[in-house]
Amino acid sequence: MLNHVYHSLQKIILLSFSPLLFLLSVHPRKPTLTASPSGGVVETSKDLELSCHTESQGPNITYNFYEGNNAISACSPITNKCVISSIQTSEENYCCQVEISGVESDNSSTQMIKFIGKMFCVYFQSRRLCRFK
Repeated sequence: MLNHVYHSLQKIILLSFSPLLFLLSVHPRKPTLTASPSGGVVETSKDLELSCHTESQGPNITYNFYEGNNAISACSPITNKCVISSIQTSEENYCCQVEISGVESDNSSTQMIKFIGKMFCVYFQSRRLCRFK
């Protein structure tokens, strides 16, 4: 008979059948990736802070950040934040993944970030002319 069911999907579910004991692991919920500054545009050489959030809980939680399909090695897996910058104009897709006790979540939705050069503006004959450096 089923004695205990811990109904939280975020935790390891422990099912106890008399006299047997089973331990099941549950897939962590898909995380959410946020970027700061928001808006998807960052000036080159400025910091971009990525944050990975999940409702899942459990022991040994780690966070993995990706640029395209490549893990960002500069990000620490023990924190849900990652700060990066780019020295060139580019457009990249970012996502994150959560791992709890060795069980991986699906990847978060991707965030497209465009790193752009600094804006250079001049005034000529009462008109503002701008371009990226």
